[in-house]
Amino acid sequence: MDYRIEVALYVDASRRQVWDVLQDLPAWPEWDPYIVDMVRDDGRASVGQHWLPGTRWNERVRRGPFAPRFRLTTTGLTPGRYVEWTARYLFVTGIHGWSIADAPAGVTLRSIETFRGWAPLIWSARIGFSLFRVRRMTEVHLGAMARRAEQLP
Repeated sequence: MDYRIEVALYVDASRRQVWDVLQDLPAWPEWDPYIVDMVRDDGRASVGQHWLPGTRWNERVRRGPFAPRFRLTTTGLTPGRYVEWTARYLFVTGIHGWSIADAPAGVTLRSIETFRGWAPLIWSARIGFSLFRVRRMTEVHLGAMARRAEQLP
């Protein structure tokens, strides 16, 4: 069974500005209030393009009173347009993708999170998503990303 959370936002910035913010994973804790840290899994420093296919990252996030750590693997990439990662947590597979599409005088930034697993687990997870306001967290994440992009030259 799948459960999907999709949020889109207009950004008054270029595709390059938004992509620059999206791809700079080590800087995410500076602007995203829910991310505690983002560290490449192999411990190597990444310079420039962080979304290399197969690259793994460890992300620690604030979720209510918890700070779970997720191991993320880049599973889809069209530079400047789309990226996704996949993670497993408590027997649920999460796929999180971001797309950037041209819009008049800016771009549309879209976040698509799909959660897959055994139906009873997904139904239970939906309760958790509601309690921890995951949709709202996604809206805040995109808003913070947009503000950061709009500040770039």
